[in-house]
Order: sequence, then structure tokens, then C-alpha cells
Amino acid sequence: MGLYTYDSSDIPKSERITKLVEDLYAKSHFRKQYFSVSSMRSFFLSTPITRLWPQISDGHGGSIYIRLKKQSFYDVLDDVQHCRSDLGIVFLMKSHSNRITRLCSVKDLDYHLLGESHISIVTRADHPILQAQETVPVEDRMTDYPYVIAENHENFGRFYDDDSESISQLFQSPPKCIISINDSAASQDIVAQSDAFFISSTRWQHYHFSSVPLKGEDSILAHYYVTKKGQTPHPLTAPYVEELKKMFHGL
Repeated sequence: MGLYTYDSSDIPKSERITKLVEDLYAKSHFRKQYFSVSSMRSFFLSTPITRLWPQISDGHGGSIYIRLKKQSFYDVLDDVQHCRSDLGIVFLMKSHSNRITRLCSVKDLDYHLLGESHISIVTRADHPILQAQETVPVEDRMTDYPYVIAENHENFGRFYDDDSESISQLFQSPPKCIISINDSAASQDIVAQSDAFFISSTRWQHYHFSSVPLKGEDSILAHYYVTKKGQTPHPLTAPYVEELKKMFHGL
């Protein structure tokens, strides 16, 4: 007797069709467990997920695909508008908050305030600029040190990863050195091991960094979450937003 080789033709046609339909249904079911969040800041994306992990692992049987995307202001709104993301997180200068009202109306989005924060300068814990801040404000010495930008898109004319005149106005003159990089982890590594600094939308609460909130109305940011009007929310949307609120409450 010869060696038997498996051949799909050995399976009756009706069974092959049934198997194909079952595979398609399984894939379709998996796509229903897709949860996507777009945000202007990467730690806004990760913090709620780490706190929701027990619910994610137990409540979905492991069959869920979560996508977290760091985007620019307009890209976040576009992702939610076109249903590429279930939830968007954005911020802008408090003095420019009328923009969110106008844009969300045009794009058929709902928006809700998460909280406010001051823009902060982030450095390594023993940075020389911190030692002199009692006599010389940090804002007055920023241009003496390398400024690191974690960009989404290459644009040498920007001081931030989203267009903002108010960010540019933080500098009395352009920084002597600007390092633009599209890897946020690498940008943090540069700051941790040098006299460079970066700008954060909130006080920095990660690793061994120090952050100095800037003073004045022009440094206040308003943070919002946005959803598509009329769209049934994903089961993870509400708990994710609750964790965001807790995070902002603690900032």
C-alpha cells in the first residue's frame, strides 16, 4: 500500500464550501472585536490599556485586536470621522477652543472635555536649567539647550508635532539646536542622556525626568475626547474614557 497524501479534493465539495463559510464567519467575528484609538500623545494611548488589562483579557476571551495610533490633531479627527478609530483624543490651546466646536460640527463628531493642563518643559532630573530656575525662569533659558521634537511628519518649520503658533511663541528666539526624530522612545533617550529637552502637553510622570509647567494663559491646553455622532460605541470606549478622566484628575 502506497503512502497516502492529503489532498483537498478528497473532501466533498459541499464540505469544502461549509468550511469556507465557517472560516469567513470566524474572520468576520474577529473583526467585530477590533478597538482603535487615535491620540495626539502616546502615553494617553497606553495608560488606560494597562489599567484595563484584566477586563480586556477576561471579557473578550483574548480574541480582540486593539490598535493605538499617535496622530496629529487633524488626523485624529479624520480617523474618527471616517470610522477608522472608535475614539479620538486631542488637545489644543485653551484660547483656541472654539476650533474644536467648529471642526466637530463640520465633521459630525461629538466632543467632551477631559481636562486642562499646562505645557511643560521636560528634562533629565539633574539638568542645569533646573538648578538655576530660582533666579532665571526656565522659559528664558530654553534656547540655550538642544530641543527635541518627536515628529509625525517631517517639517523643519515646526516647533511641535502639530502646527501651533502658541508653541512657537514660547521661544523668544529659535533654539540653537533642534533635533527632529519620528521615534518618541529615541527622543526620550536623547533627553535622558544629554542637556536636551522636549515639550510635553502635561507634567511628565514617566521615568527619571523632571518637568516644569510653564506659566501664563498661553500655556494652558484643553484636552478632549471625540466620537462619531450616532455610532454605537465599542464596549471598551466607556471604560477607556473613565481611565482617561482618572488620569487627568491625577495630573
